[in-house]
This record gives sequence, C-alpha cells and structure tokens, in this order.
Amino acid sequence: MSQKMLPAIAASLMLAAAPAIAASVSTAWAELPRSDQEECLEIGTRAAQNLGFRANISRDRQTVFAWRGEEALTIRCISGRGIAVVFAWVSDQANDSGRLVDAVTNAYRNGGVAPQGNLGGGNLGGGSLGGGQFGGGQGGVVKR
Repeated sequence: MSQKMLPAIAASLMLAAAPAIAASVSTAWAELPRSDQEECLEIGTRAAQNLGFRANISRDRQTVFAWRGEEALTIRCISGRGIAVVFAWVSDQANDSGRLVDAVTNAYRNGGVAPQGNLGGGNLGGGSLGGGQFGGGQGGVVKR
C-alpha cells in the first residue's frame, strides 16, 4: 500500500465513525411502585410507546427493548429488588438521551403514568445529572 493511500484511508474511517462519536448514552434507575414484574414491563412499554418508540418485551420477560429510528431505549425490570434501570442511546445531536431517560423513569415515579410526546426534534437541554437525586428512590440520570 502506498504512503499516499494511508491518509485517505484514515480520513474515510474518521468520517465513517463520526455518527458514533456524536452519540450520547444516558442511564438512570427508578424505584418500582410495587414489586410486580409484569407491571414493571407494562409501565416501561407504555412509556416507550408514548414517546414514539416501537417496544418489545424480551422472551425472558425481564427487559423492554424500544427503537425509534436510530434511537434506542432499554428498560431492565428487576422487580425482586424493586427497581427498573433505564438506558437511552441517541445519535441525533438535536436530541438528548437524558430527557428520554427522565421521561421513562418519571413514569415509574408517578405511579405508572406514562409521558406523552416524542421529546425529539430540538435541543432538549437537561444536565449531566438532571432528573433527581441519587438515593431515596430517585435515581439521577448519568449521561455519557
């Protein structure tokens, strides 16, 4: 391979990786209203669908997986411990994974009332630790 080709290959790899570099991932946890696995899955599914995501429950009835274009939500129900753990991944720079995680965890904190709207299409603000305290069942959002 010639020395002239190496910079071109490196530049093309960097351009291909640009969307991945722009992605953001957030996670948080919420205390469940009751230690009921099926209710946890229902709340997570309803919250994801109300945000415009297409949701499916895993075969082992432990996790809700949801997609909306390039964005993804994962909600892990651990009813034996009384918590739901929420992960959001977005590649759209105009969206904020922290706001999605907040919306879903608030559905659990509000007794199963699911959010409305898709929370997309604009700068949604938030903060790196917005949406609650660490402890007391609030579970703050951690964004990466």
